Order: sequence, then structure tokens, then C-alpha cells
Amino acid sequence: MKRFQKSFGVSLIMLCMALMLSACSMQNVMKDFSTDEKDARQEETPEAKDEQDQEEEGEAKEEAEPKEEKETEESKSSSGAPVLGQDDIDDYEGYTYLYCEKLRTQSEKNEATGKMESSELSVFIPEDEYVWVDMESASGEKLGISFKVELNPIIRSDAEDYTMSENLDYLLEYEFDPFYTEEYKDVVISDAELLDEHTARATVEYCEYDSYDDSCSPVFCTYLLKELDESRTVYVSLSIDGTEVTGKTPELLAEMEQFYELNINWDQERADQKLEAYLASGGDNSFSTGYLLFELPDGWKRDNEMGDYSSYVYAPGGSASAAGCFISFQEDYLGYGVMSGFDPESDSDMLVEVVEAYLEQEEMSGEVSYYGETCLGPAVLTVLSMDAGEYGTSVFHIYWVFDDSNMYRISAVALGDSGENPFVIVEDILENGQVAE
Repeated sequence: MKRFQKSFGVSLIMLCMALMLSACSMQNVMKDFSTDEKDARQEETPEAKDEQDQEEEGEAKEEAEPKEEKETEESKSSSGAPVLGQDDIDDYEGYTYLYCEKLRTQSEKNEATGKMESSELSVFIPEDEYVWVDMESASGEKLGISFKVELNPIIRSDAEDYTMSENLDYLLEYEFDPFYTEEYKDVVISDAELLDEHTARATVEYCEYDSYDDSCSPVFCTYLLKELDESRTVYVSLSIDGTEVTGKTPELLAEMEQFYELNINWDQERADQKLEAYLASGGDNSFSTGYLLFELPDGWKRDNEMGDYSSYVYAPGGSASAAGCFISFQEDYLGYGVMSGFDPESDSDMLVEVVEAYLEQEEMSGEVSYYGETCLGPAVLTVLSMDAGEYGTSVFHIYWVFDDSNMYRISAVALGDSGENPFVIVEDILENGQVAE
């Protein structure tokens, strides 16, 4: 087997060396076939300090504590603990797990006063050595809870034209884009609800797959988007991993619920049930390259040793050399609008000639033909073979797929007796894959 892996690995390396060609090389070929290339995102109500009772004892006067405090959005909670949006709370030490950090926005010029000004917000976050505090955000993990608090988050340029719930829905749609979150399975996103005109809350529940140890965890999330005043909006995200919580986690959650005045979505029993149901269903084997979302047969995984940040390789068990077959995806940018206006009926021969010229330039040979339309665009198929000695012949199907500005090289490779048929898998992906907009 080791001899086979070495031999097949050499074949893979030879192919990769031949195919890992720069986009510039294809651009040079394209210039001969393309004519044009177009060019191109508190009125600090001064907390009406209740008149302080002053008691005279003899001739001395002593300030006494206020007897009452108005119950407003900016006042302390009924327990006396501070809440989100309140100022002058840095010295509070009543929490067991939380401590205070001050977030601050970048200074901007106030057109009315001509002065550089910034906004501040005091927030209570879990205390831990791995907490990260930036100027405008704080994040970290504690007792199975991952958290992030952002002051004045970037939402969208016209955010003021939408309600808080609409803006929160928009943020979650972006955060849980399936093309960039393939590790999230069985995702359920609630509609954001308005708690008041300036506050929205939403929840997300999913199972997170860890490809490195082939494990899955139930995760429950709660999101808060709140406008405190004209200059301050805060975005809070909390994620609870059902496999990382401890007996102290509920105590930490209680303190966070108190400070953020937020009902945090967590139920250990429901989390366990969600994970059990997902695993019992057989799960799903969906993958994404960032531009293409597709399903693979059970047991197929990404080969992190063969692939890299720009190429995606998948094989049975996640090992191309051990399985004797694999499929791969690579994207090259050709130039903005290079292929716009392509007509399959009249221009298919041109694409074949482009690929033939490309192969000739790289001193490669194979059978080249027009494959037809795919989910990504028109494609040309090249069939190559390579002698693997006593192990037979390695067969390579390379699909050169084009959209307006990019070329995708999608390959299916198998040793003659590998027992797998990656060619059928790629053909199904080219027909049924979902393409990012």
C-alpha cells in the first residue's frame, strides 16, 4: 500500500504542478480569442439625583444615599446592578463572573463644534485570560460561551432606513451565509423580534461539525442589536456550545442576562435532543468552495494535505493518496467581463481552441471537447491519462468552466482499480451545484 500511495502521490504532484498555473498564463491565451476586456463595495438625564437626605447630627451635615431611583431604561436593575447603556458603572464589583471594559469609537469631527469627538460605552463581559478587547469590540470564551460585543457595528450604508429587526435579520443572513459556513449543520434562524423601537433580538440553533476530529456539537446563539442613542448602537452575540458548558455556566448566563437585559436562548436538554436528531438522520455531507455549494457521498471529506487555501481537494476518508481518487476545484480570475456575451451556439469552438492552446503552451496533451452548460457556466472537458506502472492507469477528467470573469478547473481523478467513480460525482455537481450570487 505504501508503494501505491507513493506512486499515486507522484502522479498527483505531477498533475498539480502542471495545473497550478497562474491566471496570467490563461490571460495571455485569452487575449488571442477575446476582443475587449471591461474594467471594474443621556442627557445624562442627569440622573435626577433624588434630593439627598441630609441629616444633622449636632452641627455636622452628612450626605445620605438617595432613597429612590427612577426606573428608566438607563437606571440600574431592581437588584441595583448596572445594565447596558448606563454610564459611570466602571467601579461596580457585584458580579462574580463579569468585569467592566470600556469601548470607544474612532474620533470624528463634530461639524457643529469643529472638535474631534468619540463615543464610549461601558460593558460587562466574562473575565478570562483569553478575552480580546479592541477599541470598539470585546470578545472571548468562558464556560462554553463565546461572546462578542461591538460598539457601532457596520451594518449597511442605509441602515437608518430600516427597523432594528430588519437590520438584525440582515446581519444574520450575512453571518450564516451557507457558502462560508459549511461546518454549520441543521441551521435554524429565527426572525428577529422587536423588543422595543430601538431593540431587536434573534436566536440561531445549529450543530457544528469539526472535520479534524469528526465530531459534532449543538450550539445555541442569541443576538441583540440595540440603539442606545443617536451616537451609540451595540451588537451583542452569544453562542453556547452544548459540549463545553459546565455546572457554573447557568450562573454566568444569569449575570449576562441581568446586565444586557436579554433572554438568552439556552436549554441543555433541547440542545442534546437537537444533536441526537441530527446524528440519527445521517446528517448531511455538504461542502462549499465559497463560490459553489454541493453534496458528496458519505465518507468523502476534504483532503487538507493535498489542497490549500486556493484549491479544494476531496476524497474518500479525506485522503486522496490512500483512496486512489479525488476531485478538486480551483478558481482563476481572467479579467472583468472577459467572457461576457458568450454564445454557446456560435462560440463553443472558440472555448475548445482556448483550452487546446493553453494545454499546448504547457506541453500537455489530451482529448478536448465542448462539454456544454453547467451550473457555473459553459465548460470544456479534457480527458488525460497517466501511466501508474503496476498500479494501472490514472485517468483525469478536467472541466474548464467559464463565467463572465473567471475560469474554474474542476477535476476528477482515479486510478483504474480504485473502486470509486469520481467522474459521476463531478458531473452531478456540475448539474446540481448551487452557485453563490
